[in-house]
Amino acid sequence: MKGICGWFGEQAVTDSGSEEAAVLAGLIAAGAQAAAATEGTLHCAGLHGTVFAAGEGQAGGRPAGAELTYSDDGLAVLLSDTTSLGGAAAVAAAYRADPEGFLDRLHGPFALAIAEPGRLLLAIDRAGARPLYVLEHRGAIWFASRLAALTAVPGFAPRIDDKALFDYLYFQMVPSPGTIYR
Repeated sequence: MKGICGWFGEQAVTDSGSEEAAVLAGLIAAGAQAAAATEGTLHCAGLHGTVFAAGEGQAGGRPAGAELTYSDDGLAVLLSDTTSLGGAAAVAAAYRADPEGFLDRLHGPFALAIAEPGRLLLAIDRAGARPLYVLEHRGAIWFASRLAALTAVPGFAPRIDDKALFDYLYFQMVPSPGTIYR
């Protein structure tokens, strides 16, 4: 499973021994089920995240030049997969050219995070092949492709939602946009 995880907030990770850096390591481990082959770590403009590919090699079968992270001039991009436009740099260029309509040109499975000062865009492909879960907590927006990864966020105590449990037992799924947690 490919995916992204991280958070967007005011606080920058400058110390690798900080609580936030430890949480990011926990997010990666939980998100990739402790089999993370970290493809790139990004700390820019308040976006902190990592792209992971569980059970895949470092290259992950990407075309040459199709990097999954990009950071330049206050714009940061995290991508789970190469898109129809290419890697993160191509997505950043398309975003800069048409911030409102660039998503219409993306095809294939992907989850992405684009951040610039004061703005965060999280998106997934139309079919939902790459999920993306979001948590607003402690003044930051946390996101991960695996719901279990968000349980590593400090101070977040997940509680099972009774309605979601009923839905899961009855439908054998939790309908979107709900999750098993409140």
